[in-house]
Amino acid sequence: MPNVLCESIFCGCIPIATNVGNASFIIGDESLVLKESTNKEFEQILTYARRIPKSERSKIRERAIRLFSIEKRKEKLLAVLEGDKI
Repeated sequence: MPNVLCESIFCGCIPIATNVGNASFIIGDESLVLKESTNKEFEQILTYARRIPKSERSKIRERAIRLFSIEKRKEKLLAVLEGDKI
């Protein structure tokens, strides 16, 4: 899982990512994920991101904290180290 993506969301940044790894799942909003990685698509997504109301921005952050908080990540890591299935 890209730590920097989670950390930026925790800090209140609006994430824009390419469609690799878990990025779209972490973000939770397909409208913020580049599928073609073109300048035109980036411009469209950036325009969309700038128009997201503060209440919706908070939802992105709250979701990331709920799913990927340090405590949750610690629990999963310890489970793996102890041989438990997640």
